[in-house]
Amino acid sequence: PTQPPSQETPAPGFPSGATTAPPLVVPPVAPPLPPVPQPVESTAEPTTPPDGATPRPSSAPPSTSGTSDGNLYTFYVYRAQNTDDYGLVDVNAGSLPGTMWFVQHDLVPRAVQGIKLVRYKVRYQPPQALLDAGMKFGVRFAYNGGTCKGPGSCEDRYEEYGYFLGCNNLGEFPYPMFETHYPGGVWYSLPQGGRCFGDPTGELDCTYTFTAAGWVDIADVEGDLGRGFWEAGNTPEDNAAKVQAARDAFRRKYHFMPDELAPPPCDFDYDRFYHGQPDFR
Repeated sequence: PTQPPSQETPAPGFPSGATTAPPLVVPPVAPPLPPVPQPVESTAEPTTPPDGATPRPSSAPPSTSGTSDGNLYTFYVYRAQNTDDYGLVDVNAGSLPGTMWFVQHDLVPRAVQGIKLVRYKVRYQPPQALLDAGMKFGVRFAYNGGTCKGPGSCEDRYEEYGYFLGCNNLGEFPYPMFETHYPGGVWYSLPQGGRCFGDPTGELDCTYTFTAAGWVDIADVEGDLGRGFWEAGNTPEDNAAKVQAARDAFRRKYHFMPDELAPPPCDFDYDRFYHGQPDFR
């Protein structure tokens, strides 16, 4: 498919002012998160639409309503944070491999301290307009400080499809478009306009709910190796072992909860979503 050049996007985890690859942040769970340091400034360039276009907010109401006939999906997403609780609205998050790649690629090189992995249980029913286009997930928008930064117009796409969850497999549009060596790495976008309570209906403004599902200190993942944990090679096998160490840390602390609730495959299709047009604005 025809795709525009790769663009770095705010990463799933670090809020306002951050400008790194899509950050991964998550809220507290039982027991509550203790006080943590202030947000860490990231070093990557933020994503902006091409040709100097101004990013638009994600607050435009969808143009139609009605429930969808799609399936209801239940899965975990994760965020890496060392800041306050920002909830799971107007943010990015990731699968566990996607979040671990973010920690290794973005936070460890900057010696960020006090990192926690926070887990959420998400229930998602895709909106009908997106299902009719042949997808469960839309484009993965980048959020920074609660503002949707694109790629392109968030407002137009939410108006067209409803407040969908976005996803991208790491290595595919929009970022990062290079090999990460983290199999199963996925990033998500979760717009506030789709968050509701009770059972998601697939109505254009009621596509997902979430509940906190635990958190662990990154030090409990690293164990006796400390930051040397991240230097143990960068092959898919090496990184799968790091992901398993994180999963084991959650299991030790939350043995009464499922180890994993697997998400449906990230099926965002650029050509279908943008109707075969190369300009994604």
